[in-house]
Amino acid sequence: MKLSMPVRIVSAAAAGGLGLLAVRLLRARGRAGRGEEITELLRSRHDAARALMDRYDGAPSEEERGGIVDELRRMLSVHESVEEQIVHPVARRVVPGGGSIVDGLLQQEKEGKEMLAAIERSRPASAERAELVTRLFAGVRQHAAAEENELFPLLRLHLDATQRARIGAAAERAEGMAPTHPHPNAPSTPPGNVLVGTPVAVLDRVRDRMSRPSS
Repeated sequence: MKLSMPVRIVSAAAAGGLGLLAVRLLRARGRAGRGEEITELLRSRHDAARALMDRYDGAPSEEERGGIVDELRRMLSVHESVEEQIVHPVARRVVPGGGSIVDGLLQQEKEGKEMLAAIERSRPASAERAELVTRLFAGVRQHAAAEENELFPLLRLHLDATQRARIGAAAERAEGMAPTHPHPNAPSTPPGNVLVGTPVAVLDRVRDRMSRPSS
């Protein structure tokens, strides 16, 4: 049976860890298709998150602010999972000093996941939620700037356009299989995050469907 590229990525990570995952992505030789170049794809996700935060600041009602926070929670959960499964292993392998850069980004992401989880537990319109949202927004902006100013230029330097497009295609596919809620205690590096992330993502999406109001 011929495996799709996302399944091959998961299999590679589970079988051989981050080194084999990175090699499979970089040597895909067109099998992954050509997608949006990875740093531009990630920057577009950052822009979408910033637009949501700007909308929150101008939202006229608590109900609308709550919907924006839910949308942002989903967006960030997917985005961080894709970075951890696809982008970070490649950065560790090809960028000199990439391990240290990724470790710093992972610490920021863990703090963000913890805040998102606390927001989910908090009461709408409470002072606690308002404070958590303020802290989350500041952290998201700082994290996005760190990636755009530090990691992305290095990825462009050490990966050619074809490699970046292949990784972008893999990342776009991975978005459809990523968790939609924060899991701060789950593994954030391969192979643990891949092995845990797939069943968690399924449960998250079932939870999302069950929580939708019936039409």
